[in-house]
Amino acid sequence: YSKASGTVFPLGTTTVLVRVTDIYGNQTDCSFDVVVNCVSPVITDCPADITTGTAPGTCAAPVNYNITINAGSPQASVGYSFSGATTGSGAGTGSGSIFNKGITTVRVTATNVCGTVSCSFTVVVNDTEAPVINSMPGDITRSNDAGVCGAVVSWTAPMISDNCPGVVYSSTHHSGDLFPVGTTVVTYSAVDASGNIAESRSFTIRVNDTQAPEVQCPAGIVVTASTEEGSNGGVVVNYPGVSASDNCGVATVVYSK
Repeated sequence: YSKASGTVFPLGTTTVLVRVTDIYGNQTDCSFDVVVNCVSPVITDCPADITTGTAPGTCAAPVNYNITINAGSPQASVGYSFSGATTGSGAGTGSGSIFNKGITTVRVTATNVCGTVSCSFTVVVNDTEAPVINSMPGDITRSNDAGVCGAVVSWTAPMISDNCPGVVYSSTHHSGDLFPVGTTVVTYSAVDASGNIAESRSFTIRVNDTQAPEVQCPAGIVVTASTEEGSNGGVVVNYPGVSASDNCGVATVVYSK
């Protein structure tokens, strides 16, 4: 036998030669072929496209999926390739990989000497977590600034946190603005790049007018009553008007005697 029974035969066709010799040296040859066929790998269950939300507090999500591969003969090697948003621990190891927010295409390939088969699907990770406004200032009460019907009020802006970058926040007023006498509500809001809106938060600023009006009265006036005026018990006296001013405006001027 050119290759004995039980020998490993390679893929393809191998011709086995057999020579039989009798006790007197007479020989007869024969041959036969051994054909070893390979089996290509087959992917029988490619996952459908997957859509999921980000894991709490992160801008990514672990994604599990099932895929059925007949590895063929000889056994195929299986590889995964990723294109798109994926990153992080587990990328390239198949099911359980960490996928960033966005769209990632997963391509699965099985290869042996008989050929290569592949399939692909997409993983979509959506950011569904709204931003959070933290460390809001408490209510503020101030007296007016001197000579102004209001006060410049400053505070430390709150912290805006979110699982993904790209948060934009706004406020109805800003630290260092001039606030009028009275009560003003300051409201903060935020929205992230995916359109998730934070719950608005507010605090109040109250500015009290504690500055008294300023009055400039005329100098003291001395008059002498005439005989006729004196007989009536009084004298008509004219004097310049009183000058009054206030940071928030004069409400009334009342004369008493």
